Amino acid sequence: EEGDALLVSTPTPTIEPFTLPPTAAASSAPESATAAPAFQEMRPVPVQDVHPKSRLPVTNLVLPSHVYSALLCMIDMGFSNEGDVLAKMLLKKNGDINAVMDLNPQ
Repeated sequence: EEGDALLVSTPTPTIEPFTLPPTAAASSAPESATAAPAFQEMRPVPVQDVHPKSRLPVTNLVLPSHVYSALLCMIDMGFSNEGDVLAKMLLKKNGDINAVMDLNPQ
């Protein structure tokens, strides 16, 4: 007959509980007094200087450190400091990159 639905029983899936693998602390072997913790096995990665001292000077002007840092940031972004134009603009805007890029006009 129309309208009668056929019900099919499907089995309910079983989910196995999650268990962590055994760790060294849970093993039956006693730890020696000279054994170092596992986190000491990792060695720190040396950080490379972003602006090494061997880098060529980017300007002949004497700039405050924050203006010089802004100049290096803009050069890293791909801007050019040909003729010290960028350095002079940053000095005039007190190192404000947004103002130099005219994103925040004064």
